[in-house]
Amino acid sequence: MRNFFHFSLIFAFFCGSFPFTVLGHADGQSNAIAAEIESLNFPFIESRDLQPVLVPGKEVLRKLYRQVQFEPLWLKRPEKARLLATALQHSGKHGLNPDDYFLRELRSLSRQHDTKSLARLDVLLTSALLRYSFDLSCGHIALFRADMATFKEIGDFDFEPLTLLKTIYNSDNFDQAFDSLAPQHKFYRDLQKRYGEISQNKKQRALTEKIAVNMARWRWYPHTLGDRFVIVNTPGQRLTAWKGNQQVLDMAVIVGRKEDPTPLTTGYLRWLEFHPSWAIPPDIAVKEQLPKLRKNPNHLAEKKVRLFSSWDADANELNPKRINWQKVTPEQMAKYQLRQDPGPINALGRIKFMFPNPWSVYLHDTPGKGLFKKRERGLSHGCVRVANPADLALFLLNGQDADSTKAGIQARLNGKTPETMTLKQPVPIYLTYQTVWIDNQEKIRQVSDLYGQDSRILAVMKK
Repeated sequence: MRNFFHFSLIFAFFCGSFPFTVLGHADGQSNAIAAEIESLNFPFIESRDLQPVLVPGKEVLRKLYRQVQFEPLWLKRPEKARLLATALQHSGKHGLNPDDYFLRELRSLSRQHDTKSLARLDVLLTSALLRYSFDLSCGHIALFRADMATFKEIGDFDFEPLTLLKTIYNSDNFDQAFDSLAPQHKFYRDLQKRYGEISQNKKQRALTEKIAVNMARWRWYPHTLGDRFVIVNTPGQRLTAWKGNQQVLDMAVIVGRKEDPTPLTTGYLRWLEFHPSWAIPPDIAVKEQLPKLRKNPNHLAEKKVRLFSSWDADANELNPKRINWQKVTPEQMAKYQLRQDPGPINALGRIKFMFPNPWSVYLHDTPGKGLFKKRERGLSHGCVRVANPADLALFLLNGQDADSTKAGIQARLNGKTPETMTLKQPVPIYLTYQTVWIDNQEKIRQVSDLYGQDSRILAVMKK
């Protein structure tokens, strides 16, 4: 296994010793560069309609070099090549492997004099810049290749290779330019600092790897989190609310089971619903409600759940006691709408917190308060149950009107009237997967890998 997480690797071309003595002879390279681009066989990622798309690397390089008529970008500017080589060597400070950026081949090519080798050198330097830029901006290209679907969950994807190439290339300090692409918030910087402190300690290798994986995951998310925001840490089974770098809430949550994981995603909390009803999703109706009805035809009545003929707005309400549940197929069950009325046994409790997303997950209260005492709380179908909904509501409403007080919120919770309150200022929310972080006392905190994601990511990053 290669020495993946150490950033102290020393190559002969580091800094000023990078042998570019022949690079002034760069005339007539355009045809050779075009040919080298066509020989590339590694993939890259493009942004199309704010979604990541896997494309051949040569397509991206072809577009870039066409902007300069396939003239070399680096052969006539050896000082730029040295800056890039140095910055790539420093990539380990972000938990990345310098070998991922062609450094060994670049070292070999830089000692060659033939046209083909120099053309490949130029193309690989550009490729290395783009790959490092991508990894700092978006996580790690290998992870996209291995699990594109996960990254589509996170939110809009925006990566512009040409813009980044121009920005880095025209910079006087490549290290700083690259560092600016990584997240600037405390959660990432705290991990990066601790990674630098322990990465040379072989006894801390497992922790070092775990920190690198979590840094990569933070790079998936928006790199600035906002002035006021909410973070759900799924494996940590905690929700925190923040004003800048100040944590103002910390509460236990119940998250999705392994078979129904809470997705990694982002969004904006936009409204609260007091005393909501619960439209039971078809898959839950089939998997859980149908078996219970076959055993007990009174099950729906006991749970205050009403039955409707379909999901249409004008569907007829049905009497569940008149249905022979033994003969109802899963396909038929999925067509019924089961709706639990507001009340003390409603599965959503007295309030839910809504943020539009493709998975229809949300935060909500629960009548099952005793479950928060459990150490392992991966118990839901994917939504997040919160231990202190009144405190969360108070944070989100942020005193937006006279009723947005602690007393006003509690009065609504104690009542029975369904009500929707729209947030005048939507609040960003991040459903994350942090298995290691630095707490407010600057101590390392670790939790178990609830969904086995760390091991999968680490395996991909080590290939």
